[in-house]
Amino acid sequence: MIQSQALQANISNIDVDIAPRYIVIQEVMSRYFGLTEGVTTFLKELSHPQKNLQFIVKEARNYALNYFHLMNDHADGGIAAQRFADIFLCVIQTSPSAEIRSEAADNLLLFIEKIIREAKPGIEKFIGVLNQAFERIAGYDDANFFLFVKSYYRLEKIAESLLRNSSELLTSHFSLLTSLLIRYYRHTYAYWLNQADPWEWFKAESGEVNNGLDAFFTDISLNRIREIAAELEKISQNTADPLELLKGVIRLPAYNHFTDSYRNIPQRLMKFGSKCGRGMRWKFIFLFHILNIAGLSAIHEEALREINRSLIWLIAHENHLNIEKIMQKTFSILKERIEEFPDTALNCILNMGQGVYKTDESDLINLFIDSVLDLGFQTPGIGGVGNDWQIRVNPAHIQNIRVWLELICLNPKYSTRLLSSLTIYLSLYGVFIKDTELFPRNITALLNSKIGPVYNLVKQLARLFPVYFNDIGAEGSLRDISTRIDEITHRRDVLVHFLRKQTHVESSNRVIGFIEAVFLFWQTKDKKCLEPFVPPNIYEQINADGHYIDGMNRIFSYLAAEKDMMPEQFLAITEEELTSAIAEVSDISADDAERAALAVAFYKLLHQKYNISASEIHHYLMQLSAEGFPNIHKLKIALEETDIRERVFKLLEFLEILKDMILSSKTYEIRENIYKKRHFTVDIPSMYGNYHELKFDALGLTFRVESLINVLFEQIIESIDLSLITKAAFEKIYDVLILFNKALRAD
Repeated sequence: MIQSQALQANISNIDVDIAPRYIVIQEVMSRYFGLTEGVTTFLKELSHPQKNLQFIVKEARNYALNYFHLMNDHADGGIAAQRFADIFLCVIQTSPSAEIRSEAADNLLLFIEKIIREAKPGIEKFIGVLNQAFERIAGYDDANFFLFVKSYYRLEKIAESLLRNSSELLTSHFSLLTSLLIRYYRHTYAYWLNQADPWEWFKAESGEVNNGLDAFFTDISLNRIREIAAELEKISQNTADPLELLKGVIRLPAYNHFTDSYRNIPQRLMKFGSKCGRGMRWKFIFLFHILNIAGLSAIHEEALREINRSLIWLIAHENHLNIEKIMQKTFSILKERIEEFPDTALNCILNMGQGVYKTDESDLINLFIDSVLDLGFQTPGIGGVGNDWQIRVNPAHIQNIRVWLELICLNPKYSTRLLSSLTIYLSLYGVFIKDTELFPRNITALLNSKIGPVYNLVKQLARLFPVYFNDIGAEGSLRDISTRIDEITHRRDVLVHFLRKQTHVESSNRVIGFIEAVFLFWQTKDKKCLEPFVPPNIYEQINADGHYIDGMNRIFSYLAAEKDMMPEQFLAITEEELTSAIAEVSDISADDAERAALAVAFYKLLHQKYNISASEIHHYLMQLSAEGFPNIHKLKIALEETDIRERVFKLLEFLEILKDMILSSKTYEIRENIYKKRHFTVDIPSMYGNYHELKFDALGLTFRVESLINVLFEQIIESIDLSLITKAAFEKIYDVLILFNKALRAD
């Protein structure tokens, strides 16, 4: 049974017609009836104005490779193959995602290999496809061309395959391939010549002198690469015999030669140094060098695994002093590279920390924490919204939070400085967490660690995370209201449409600031306030006058000037009061009145979702009651108490129940119903559903009850007449102090 309204909405996608140029693919694939539905879906996605490029690349690979025989046998197979090649080439040219561009480049090379290997006698109809592909690849700028240089599917292997299968065609039709390969080899050597000489780097980092180790680095030394580059230039002068020229070029070491050499060196160093006991350290040092070279990204994951093994081994087998030296050396390298490779650095920190914490040596753990803090923190670095509709944010920010939380979970008592530092960083620089990050899982993991001795510190930190809600994405009233406000104008108000999509697809607490900016724009007609929240192409389309703004301007300028209702006051106003105030505005349409009321309701719902306050505790209580939260009846009794002091006392009693639940050694079942949306808005994956776990829900409820208690304490204090201190006043003060003491114990 489908529970998510978002998922239900996604099932009924807007239909599009297949672009005429892709009909040939449909015709070629029509031989297999079972492919019809899948091919149609793929081609409609391809023809959609808001394409999901990741899906397109994946499906294009599937049909181009697995059903190439259909193209090979079909009269229009060459045209269909050209369309598939064009798909990959277009994605490389247009996708903002480096990962998707890399996949497209890999798939294109694999498709070319497939054509050459399997077309056999029919290869002539694919000559145009191959020639155009070679020409387009050769014409890419350096950044996109490098995707082909470092690809697992190698250009020189394609040339070798052509030599084996179609040498005659190669001579007459594929001169472009020779030019492409010469650029490929030149680019390869230029890239490695721009890197530090590996032997010189290793000597400086390890402190080793030449004791035979230099032999491991000969093949990738800068001197050797210069020799190979000179040989390439000499060979490329032989233009009289194109076939011999090509054969001469592909005999030279290609990009993978250097990748393989770098991959093998750490193990060779470890083996060579095993007798003197320094092999593991040498291996460890050179693995970091591999991670610092972007062109070795193909083996970065492998290097990370080796670093993990090496770190764990070194920390388990080395003495305290050597571990300190290893940590200091490691962190000195990380400090130089963390800005360039934050993900790698953070992964290394986590693995090192797991080993260090296992030693249970407080001095070593403190040194580790000092070193971690010295590296600094990855702040959100929010830089507006791109034309791909995604918020420009430091992707390492959320990873940094998670790594530090995982370290804290290892031993919260030892990690008080990490806890405090993370709290300070998030307080100063803010926190950005999208619903799709499923961050409640991390909160649950934190609460399941031994946080008892540092409960108050954990609460101070946890309060900063805007994640204490159960619905992921836009569900329920949020979805209904945001959809309705957009549909009133038939999705033609670009600002409201984008606001809706941000809430549905990539929702976060930042959408609160966005809708506040929308209110300000409607009030003033000055769209400058919207610039941080909308893509440049949307910003240009927003008009400060016209059908979609004039009525809203009359309403919100009136509410601000006459009712003092902008925008925080909206949180306290009732629906009836708002409707009455809007009714006082003259010369507005019924649609504008409805849009204004819905916008305020939308704002209140977003505020309730992302901000912890007492105002919506009854709404939250209903949600938890439906989920069978234990002892919830005691909270209901406390909230119904008419005497304010007694109400505070009962609420504090309930806080103690929640605290016992949170600090319990018991782990509770996680109930997680998550749905992923296949058709993304402009390539942004979306996610909907809900998350429940007892400790997580208890912490969210704790913060809301505390917020209410703070309000009640203020009311109690204000009720005491301090102008004349009497016995009755002292008794009231004493009662308040008792409540304060109880509150401190509950904290």
